[in-house]
Amino acid sequence: MKNKITKMEYGKRNKKRVNVYINSEFSFAVDEELVYQYKLEKDKVIDLESLQQIIEEDNYIKAKATALKTLERSHKTEKEIKDKLEKNEYPDNSIERVLEFLKSYEFINDEKFTKMFVEDKIKKYGKNKIKFDLIKKGINEKFIEENLNNMNDDNEKDTAKKIAEKKLKTLEGKYGERVVYSKVSNYLSSKGFSFDIIKEVMNSLVKMDINEDEFNYEKSEETKENMEELRVAKEEEEINKLMEIGKKKYRILLKSEKNQEKIYTKLSQYLLRRGYKWEIIKKVMNQIIGDDYE
Repeated sequence: MKNKITKMEYGKRNKKRVNVYINSEFSFAVDEELVYQYKLEKDKVIDLESLQQIIEEDNYIKAKATALKTLERSHKTEKEIKDKLEKNEYPDNSIERVLEFLKSYEFINDEKFTKMFVEDKIKKYGKNKIKFDLIKKGINEKFIEENLNNMNDDNEKDTAKKIAEKKLKTLEGKYGERVVYSKVSNYLSSKGFSFDIIKEVMNSLVKMDINEDEFNYEKSEETKENMEELRVAKEEEEINKLMEIGKKKYRILLKSEKNQEKIYTKLSQYLLRRGYKWEIIKKVMNQIIGDDYE
């Protein structure tokens, strides 16, 4: 049976969406722009290839609208936009097209974002926290290091001193000198300041000797745990995403290939082309197929 458009009508909730019926049954809804672009009309016969093309184009239009709406509220990184679109379950090809569109018009620019973020946050936090937050946002570490290295160390010290002075006022008279020193120092550490800056600032405000073994801020267990949590979270996120992609491709391969070794090779090559590390791919492959072909 031929795919014939038998009815077209505007959506009740969204007047810019058009419902298309094929062979008297609802088939899909598209942006009205595509109705004109593809000359959709009643009684037109449409092949499956054209149908797929229209749906892909509609997914792109919807994904682009979602991304632009997200950017209206605040600046975002490429990863943040990608995460948003993936959460809304847009297809990979639509997401990639949207990201390319946004980058071409500089609606997203991770390098500029990093510069603005550092300039803003350096007034409130130390470099360690700024770096940690930017890594979570998916920023390339090269951009992070370049921008942090360009920042004046004196500005960071001034920020730390202002924060310490404010914190000291809330603790004066409540604790002994050493306890106050420890609490303010740990507070500065939580704000991302290094041991050297903390020591210099605190010694200018509270006359007390301190050594790095006693108050090991920059290498504190909390900082180590944060970085380890971030590493584990990023790896888990990659594995979960890759697992979903891998399972879909595996099901497709099973329809045309029965040899498990060939399936393993084709699937691993497919995942490698998507830019994932082999260590992560191997974990996913072993869960999907098993470790017989490791």
